[in-house]
Amino acid sequence: METYYFWQGLKLEESLEKEKERYTHYLHSSTEPKLVEVVQNELLVSVENQLLEKERSGCRSFLSKDRNDDLSRMFRLYHAFPKRLGPFADVFRLHAAKGDALIQQGEDALTRRVGNVLV
Repeated sequence: METYYFWQGLKLEESLEKEKERYTHYLHSSTEPKLVEVVQNELLVSVENQLLEKERSGCRSFLSKDRNDDLSRMFRLYHAFPKRLGPFADVFRLHAAKGDALIQQGEDALTRRVGNVLV
């Protein structure tokens, strides 16, 4: 189950590329922007909540396990929707805040140890 979103991301990228190839061969270029918007919206919105909410297989998991390829793919897929990047940015901020808290705990523990040795 953990790799589901990784492969889903690959499938999404592949699907978007196939749609681009299709419309360049069969449709007038003026239809491209609207078609791309509709296809991206349809493919990405359906998995967005899962990526944001799943603890073990979504964005949080990618961050905690340093899955940079998945994070990069996620950004590439969603960068066309700046408003949709906000919730992902919130997950990043929360992850960074947890890291900051761990660093602070380590520094506090070190200060207490040094304080005990000096006293």
